[in-house]
Amino acid sequence: LTRTQDMAIDPSEITPRDQRNRRAWGLWMVLHFFSWFGLLILFRLRRELVPAGVLYWLVAALPLVVAAGAMWAWVRYLREADELQRRIQLNALAFGFGVSYFWIVSYGVFVVAGAPKLEQGQPLLPGLVAYWFTVLYGKWQYR
Repeated sequence: LTRTQDMAIDPSEITPRDQRNRRAWGLWMVLHFFSWFGLLILFRLRRELVPAGVLYWLVAALPLVVAAGAMWAWVRYLREADELQRRIQLNALAFGFGVSYFWIVSYGVFVVAGAPKLEQGQPLLPGLVAYWFTVLYGKWQYR
């Protein structure tokens, strides 16, 4: 096996290509956050600045367009990542998805039992936390 410029020295490190792809994904995520948060503020505080009708809905869809860019960058990162990084990320995605699914389904029973209803994105938080802890565990496991 010969070493190429795109390979990391230590298998638990990420390659320069992976770093570039993760930075691109991070930039898209920052843009998504600011477009989402900015539109929430705009629609709650200064709704009259955006005319009603089709333009209103096009402006409201802006975070979806930015999210599509973030998803494209994430898929590119996964497609171009080395086998170890891909394995760590896909294990984390699978575990995070499972935690999200079972939490959302189970919380429906909690609501019927009297728990407060959660806001729009809150049911996904346990899955995101599980995803990030699984990534950290995978990096620790293969160090």
